[in-house]
Amino acid sequence: MEDFQKNEELKNIFQRVAAEYGYSSVNAEYLSTKDLKVRWQRGYDWINFQVSDYLDDAPEEVLEGLAKNICERLNGRASEFSRALKTWVTRPEFCKQKQPVYIERSMGLLNEVKGEHKDLNDSLKRLQDAGLVGEIPGLYLSWRENNGDMKVGRCSVLMKVVTLSKQLDSEDVPDFVIDYCLYNELVHIIAGYHPDGDIHDIESLLLLKNFTQESEAQQFLRTIEMYA
Repeated sequence: MEDFQKNEELKNIFQRVAAEYGYSSVNAEYLSTKDLKVRWQRGYDWINFQVSDYLDDAPEEVLEGLAKNICERLNGRASEFSRALKTWVTRPEFCKQKQPVYIERSMGLLNEVKGEHKDLNDSLKRLQDAGLVGEIPGLYLSWRENNGDMKVGRCSVLMKVVTLSKQLDSEDVPDFVIDYCLYNELVHIIAGYHPDGDIHDIESLLLLKNFTQESEAQQFLRTIEMYA
């Protein structure tokens, strides 16, 4: 009953907003997703939205701003995400509440920070001792199954989750390579959530240049056919 009510409230908000853009038939519902996202299908005068259930407890102004942003973009007009949305999803409480759900939905996550040969907490401490990283409240580190993925690291900026491929958990992998791969993901969290443009990528690249053994680490990763 609660889920039905939440979907009805969401549909009412999106119907009200989308009507202003010429859509006479509008449906909206929450969908369980690993990442925070919105999907849609549309025709001439109809549109269907599927909104990540990470937002199912968001205030009305947040959902209304999201609906307006999507409709503006669908009409070919540049539109930034609302301040209300960005403020709501970057609150410490959002990460604290949603992070366990994200972890549960993440395939291949081993939920272990200490591997057979390498400990991600040791790597984090080396980065902190070098002055590259400060304290990151709520940070969750874990090894993940390799599954043939050539990309070493994955991260969620909003959920503050960083994972590294279990293939690096080897005595043959130098510590500085682990540190580089971890730092390569942490810089995204440090740069923060910027959903509207290239600011995030620019800040991340600038931070990454502080790692003095970047070239050597990349060269090693190429020898094992992986990349950061």
